[in-house]
Amino acid sequence: MHCKLCSQEKPLIEKSHIIPRQFFHKMSENIAKGFGDVPHGDKVGRTYSKKSKSKQAQSGIYVPNILCKDCEQKLGILDNYAQTTLLKSKFIENEEKTVWKIPIVDYKKLKLFFISVLWRSHICNHPLFQEVNLPDSLEFDLRDIIIREEPGDENKLPIFLWRYEGKAAELFGAKKRQEPFEHYYFFLGNYRVVIKIDHKNIEDLYKEILLVPNSPLIIHVKDHATSREYKELSEEIKQYRP
Repeated sequence: MHCKLCSQEKPLIEKSHIIPRQFFHKMSENIAKGFGDVPHGDKVGRTYSKKSKSKQAQSGIYVPNILCKDCEQKLGILDNYAQTTLLKSKFIENEEKTVWKIPIVDYKKLKLFFISVLWRSHICNHPLFQEVNLPDSLEFDLRDIIIREEPGDENKLPIFLWRYEGKAAELFGAKKRQEPFEHYYFFLGNYRVVIKIDHKNIEDLYKEILLVPNSPLIIHVKDHATSREYKELSEEIKQYRP
């Protein structure tokens, strides 16, 4: 079978993670011990889809037969860097604790990680990412960026990052939105990642948290309960049927 990334005919691995498992485990430590029918406080969480019943997922979000071993390891380097940077780094907070800063980050690795999550979400055919549907030209560009390891500057597929705090802030999934620009919006545990895919100008508010080469990573911290996403999630839960 052909690997989705390198396009070579190779044996494909049984479990390719779409979201690195440590993001999921971090969420599990916070909110999901001993949940459902998992005994003895084992780490576990659930994924939800309007098209299927809820499912326990103890080792993250993964799918079979999309990547060869070499390409899985290539993406694994990006996954490991993102997990270490976003889950284990020491943050500098402002007095109001509304902004976090990591003084030194590897722009290339972090941006390639986010681009790879978007690409993986498109090819994986997982119900959690059913809104991710890229045009062929964009899918080709993303794959080429990952293969060549050349993410471009901050103006190519601009990326913005928030962190949400509070009850039920840890989520996984993706949505597509058209305003204030066309973008995909990813839930990675406490983090919310925006990947802009159109050519509209960027508003000043977003420029403050734009991922930029040779600069600190700036993350705005928000209360989940007062967010637009919380309201939308509440409405979706009301419509959900197990």
